[in-house]
Amino acid sequence: MLDVKDTYSTVTAVLPSQSVRLVTEALQTDLNTGALVWGGRGTLLQDQWWKRWVPPISPAKTMLQLLSPGNQVEAIERKIIQTARLDKQSTGAVFSSPCSQAYFGTDFDNWGQSTTTGHETVSSTADLTHNLSAIYCIVSHQDSDRVSKAAIRAGAHGPIVFYSEGRGLRDRLGWLRITKEHEKEVLLVIAEEDDADTIFDTMADAGQLHMPGRGFMYRVPISKGMFNLPSRVAHHHHEASMQQIINAIDHLAGHQHWRDQTVFDVPGQGRGQGLTEFSRVVPLNNQVCLSAIAHRENASAVINMMLEAGAPGLNFNYARFNHEEADAMGGAHLSDEFAMLRCITFSETADEICRLLDQASTDQKIADFCVYLNPAPRVATYVPGKTDYRAA
Repeated sequence: MLDVKDTYSTVTAVLPSQSVRLVTEALQTDLNTGALVWGGRGTLLQDQWWKRWVPPISPAKTMLQLLSPGNQVEAIERKIIQTARLDKQSTGAVFSSPCSQAYFGTDFDNWGQSTTTGHETVSSTADLTHNLSAIYCIVSHQDSDRVSKAAIRAGAHGPIVFYSEGRGLRDRLGWLRITKEHEKEVLLVIAEEDDADTIFDTMADAGQLHMPGRGFMYRVPISKGMFNLPSRVAHHHHEASMQQIINAIDHLAGHQHWRDQTVFDVPGQGRGQGLTEFSRVVPLNNQVCLSAIAHRENASAVINMMLEAGAPGLNFNYARFNHEEADAMGGAHLSDEFAMLRCITFSETADEICRLLDQASTDQKIADFCVYLNPAPRVATYVPGKTDYRAA
């Protein structure tokens, strides 16, 4: 039987590779919390016009994620900020997303559950922001550069990219599955709420997500977080970056409306820019991101169970689990490896998948995994019979 929890959140961090060991050791020592870690890369465009057509620079980054009870989230985020010095310019990001439900197998190690009381404070000078969203875009590697450049030109930081694999209906079609490209790239963008819709639409258009087989994209609300991620390599030198200047103007103005560059028609006077109301696209409703974490040796079984239970398709990547109790050999820690699975589906379908997964895991005696649901208020993907994802 799966144990149901409703007060959990996912905490995700983008870290400079050199600070990962310090962060995981600090989480283990101070908060008794382990984390999943996997590799990624940043995206940087170069300012010179003659380099606009060359591939973006891809500095190494490391992703870190864990599940945590709600009363531990802020302590964990501040510990990560303090240890990795994420308040410094162009270093990384950390954010938390609430889970509407979380289901734990009986044998799943509670490595995301800190034994601390939740009343401790971790000193950090960085302010955690509430008005943020995380945008995840899953596309083929041929499209990732184009979507990344579009995101940056829409005002986003350089997307964080990591690899994933896909599983779905075509994997069950015998020899026809050879026509399917398994490897995908996941682009992560963290954006302020005021900019998120524009960035989302720009990325969806660049990736042509209204066409079949091009991928999908979704937004996840952020409870609390911060990001210091660059977008461009500049060869002129200023005492402050553009991101710092924009943040300073936000602080001085007390709002972000001054950023609005909407173009509108002025009767009798042509076109102008400034504050105006504009229509928002209608999102797909009642969607959730259904995610699972399973030990690698059970990953194939859990994938099959989820697909048979009604998951429309899964993308997944592997991550190592860093914890002080990891087996040691010759002074080196041998970390367990886990699969991180995710798909987007309707809320009612996700609940039914969890119910069937509970039954199937009991029948197959697999209990070393967990499943959790995050709200996904906006989704962009191909919808049969539609020419535009926004019309779904």
